[in-house]
Amino acid sequence: MSDRLARPLNLGHRGARSLAPENTLAGMKAGMAAGADGVEFDVQRTSDGHLVVFHDDDLKRICGVGGRVVTSTLAQLRELDAGRHFGPQFAGEPIPTLDEVIESLPGSAFLNIEAKRFRFRSDGLEGGIVEAIRRHNLLGRCIVSSFNPVLLWRMGRMNRSVPLGLLYAPDLPVGLNRGWQRHLLRLAALHPHHEQVTTKLMQQVRARGWQVNTWTVNEPAEMRRLIGLKVDGIITDRPDLLGAVLGQAD
Repeated sequence: MSDRLARPLNLGHRGARSLAPENTLAGMKAGMAAGADGVEFDVQRTSDGHLVVFHDDDLKRICGVGGRVVTSTLAQLRELDAGRHFGPQFAGEPIPTLDEVIESLPGSAFLNIEAKRFRFRSDGLEGGIVEAIRRHNLLGRCIVSSFNPVLLWRMGRMNRSVPLGLLYAPDLPVGLNRGWQRHLLRLAALHPHHEQVTTKLMQQVRARGWQVNTWTVNEPAEMRRLIGLKVDGIITDRPDLLGAVLGQAD
């Protein structure tokens, strides 16, 4: 990430999850149109080696069908509708590839790429993301985050220039719920759930030279609290609302 800003980055969650179908090109467009500085989105690898932008392990909630992303081919995923669940006006919205999402965003947009793998064994996702960052010249305006510390460790060994962020949350299993693996990884940032961001945490993180990007923050009072703590990025389903709160804080 770039040098610390005077205010947190406004990052649309999965594009702008409250404004358009998540992790779609329409969602990315909606997030940027709502005033986001950039977007957060999830990346998985298909069975035939393509990187696609999709959150869940399975396809049921978004596409209404059985099956999983990692056991499907790109051609099979292209037959699915990732927009109709949000509203009829988005019917036919496809599951996009990582390249398509990157190419749809303005050159000024910051990208928080969440590497989404539900197992510790590598399937090539790390290498694909590193190559996409190189191919699209994203260094300086991206970070790769993950709940999977082993994945982040592998990425750090592949390319030391790619900034990494460790995600964690209080409802994860012991050992993953407080981000203790931070001491074993080459990190640029911590990405804790917003309830875990405290004055003490901010002091500890600043002493290590890390940044803090927190999620998923949709209430104005909590936005103001986090702005006061000087976090570096706030991930929200409502980048329009966060933009208004940031404007009041100026």
